[in-house]
Amino acid sequence: MKEVYTIFSPHNPLLISKIGGKHSDKLKKSITAWEHIRQKIYNIDPQKIIIIMPEYSKFNNISINQCESYSINFKDFGDLSAGFEVMGDMDFSTKLKYFLRKNDFPVSIFSDSEINYKSFVPFYFLNQYHVFSKGPDKDIKQESKNTEFIIINCSASDLSYHLKFGKLLFDFIKKSDEKIVVIACGDFAKEIKKEDRKSIEELLKLFVDSIKNKKYNDFLKYTNQFENGNYLGIKPFAVISNHLLEQKLTPNILSIDIEFKEIYLTCEFE
Repeated sequence: MKEVYTIFSPHNPLLISKIGGKHSDKLKKSITAWEHIRQKIYNIDPQKIIIIMPEYSKFNNISINQCESYSINFKDFGDLSAGFEVMGDMDFSTKLKYFLRKNDFPVSIFSDSEINYKSFVPFYFLNQYHVFSKGPDKDIKQESKNTEFIIINCSASDLSYHLKFGKLLFDFIKKSDEKIVVIACGDFAKEIKKEDRKSIEELLKLFVDSIKNKKYNDFLKYTNQFENGNYLGIKPFAVISNHLLEQKLTPNILSIDIEFKEIYLTCEFE
């Protein structure tokens, strides 16, 4: 297995100026972090980019959105003028499905070429890999690339379930000699109430300190707090945590933004 560049990132579409408008100005640190990630990924030029998203309510299991291509547009945000497509990887996702089922891990498969807004952030910033684009947005470029995307959604199940999935996912990735990037997407905390802000910021500090100290599974000490709150990024992080620990990857905290009653944390691991 080649080295896997791994990222933990917010997913909120306010990071996209086309959607966030003036609100995006308050998330400059997160946006700058993604511009850094984008350049790193361009330098790697991977064959596969795997995006781990927060839970998808339609399924109790981990679910894979299996399509030949994915379409992103902004019509739900009132903009019909722009959109783009990226390539999916049917072969990789099919083999992953059979590998998981062979290991008695249930997985759901669906096909939705028009992706959920929760996946917009990595797709938008990685515009070098768009195979089709339209609209006047200067940030959207069109170049010929062979990189293919795999979208995986977390489930309503607990953190231990996602840890098990993460181990199987990276066991599968180890069989590949391709260059692969894994992006775990999810805002650290959402809809923060005023009376809860202090305790949530304390939890954030514990989480960040554990990352800085490479104690990537220490977040499990606070399972009850995470499972009883609105922490959409924790399940995606659980998927990558054992890999970070086993490979002894070095963290780089790129940004922390606390805005709009939410917390956005961006970190890379190499």
